[in-house]
Amino acid sequence: YNFRQTDVLTLVKTGLSGIKPKEADLFEEYCYTWSINGEKFKEELWSMNPGGYTADPPKERERAILLAANRVRKALVPPLVRLKQRFSEAKGNTLENCRALYDYLLDIGLRKQLTDLAEFDLISGNLRSAGEHLRLYDYLISAITDLGTTLSDTKTTVEELSGALEMILRGSDIGSVPAVGDCVTIGSASTLRVENVKVAVVLGLCEGEFPASYYDSGILTENDKKLMEELDIELVSRESRVISDELFYAYRALTKPTKKLIVSTYLSKVGGGSLTPSSAWNRIAFLFPTLQPYKFDLSLVKRIAKALAEGKTEIKLEDIPEETKPESQEQDYMVQIDPVHVKMIFGDTIKLSKSSISTFARCPYQYW
Repeated sequence: YNFRQTDVLTLVKTGLSGIKPKEADLFEEYCYTWSINGEKFKEELWSMNPGGYTADPPKERERAILLAANRVRKALVPPLVRLKQRFSEAKGNTLENCRALYDYLLDIGLRKQLTDLAEFDLISGNLRSAGEHLRLYDYLISAITDLGTTLSDTKTTVEELSGALEMILRGSDIGSVPAVGDCVTIGSASTLRVENVKVAVVLGLCEGEFPASYYDSGILTENDKKLMEELDIELVSRESRVISDELFYAYRALTKPTKKLIVSTYLSKVGGGSLTPSSAWNRIAFLFPTLQPYKFDLSLVKRIAKALAEGKTEIKLEDIPEETKPESQEQDYMVQIDPVHVKMIFGDTIKLSKSSISTFARCPYQYW
């Protein structure tokens, strides 16, 4: 995009160009002060006062900003200029574009940057993040190689190349097996690989979340694929496979434990939006009609936390005082208001709309 300021600053903030966070902040401040954009990034040397339009000589901090900005520009811009030149020479050839991108990653020393991040994670005790950083480079190079090999005889623009590479990266997972601590394993249902599970706690059985809804991020929709099938052009559909995988993840998570299974759902989002239990929750309720779900409110959670803080190692719901037990029925907090007062507030008619009714149903406090 011809060195658009937002793109250049985003690249700087990734931390993968060999630029220290402090210098990245000073570079950003300088770019904002002088509205540096486009061709201005290619200038040989910046000499504008970081303090803006002023007749006063630069102060010590302003001189430090100017030096840092020029250091970052010298390290950041030349590899980008070479990459842009290679893209222009490739004239849309996908294989040559992929080679240019690979040479750019070598130019900025991406492998070393990721290795340094992995070493920092190891020192910090974050073994999982260290492993992901070490695998990321090989995975990225593999994605570029596959893209160049598959589309070697086609022509693509830079935007199309970026979109295709993003699709490959978004459709894969480089996560590692979740860490284990105190005999408790935490992870997602799709990546967890454990055996001999005695107790499992499955969180978030909400519609569209677990099992997750199908969303195709590709260029063609399912309707497009059906229309092409009518023209004897058959394309592989991911919809049935993804839905099948999600159901399998749910089945595996719910059938793993040998002694106890605890499932949970929630009825509203933090922002006030409403949610409904997923099909997995409803199937469990159908198979075990005698089981009644507990409804936990904040007061109950606080009381349990207080009991744990007092040193109690085992807490039973029947031991919790009556006022903090989960409610079996919704309490009625409605209060009858004098009709005279209602008419004084709202008049003879209330003007409503579909959105206002939806807002009230979602959260009455937000509506008023």
